[in-house]
Amino acid sequence: MIRDELEQLRAMKQELDTLRRQYAQTPAEEVGDTYGDYRTGHKHTRVMYGYSLAKCEALAKRIDTKTNTIYKKIADLENYLDDIESSEMRDILRLYYADGLSQEEIGQRKGYSRSAITRKIQNYWEEKV
Repeated sequence: MIRDELEQLRAMKQELDTLRRQYAQTPAEEVGDTYGDYRTGHKHTRVMYGYSLAKCEALAKRIDTKTNTIYKKIADLENYLDDIESSEMRDILRLYYADGLSQEEIGQRKGYSRSAITRKIQNYWEEKV
């Protein structure tokens, strides 16, 4: 797994968050329909109002597809991280790429400054190249 794929994973997670927000904010479209009611023996036209969930269902399907893709990439990332010898570097990369934390947040968790985390990540990738 290379750096570009890991960066893509971070972007996909942000896209998934955006899709979830859109799904939560998608208003159901109001629709109306008519049908014939023959309970009395004669046709009486009735009007029924409700909400169409077509947009919500399409968006939910996109979210499911994106979620599955992300979970597959996270599984690949976990396999890649298991091969890293340094447990600290493994943890930093996991927090940054898999969990999507900022370098500032990682620094607070690990007791480093943001710039130290940036250097550690840069040094790791420079050693890999």
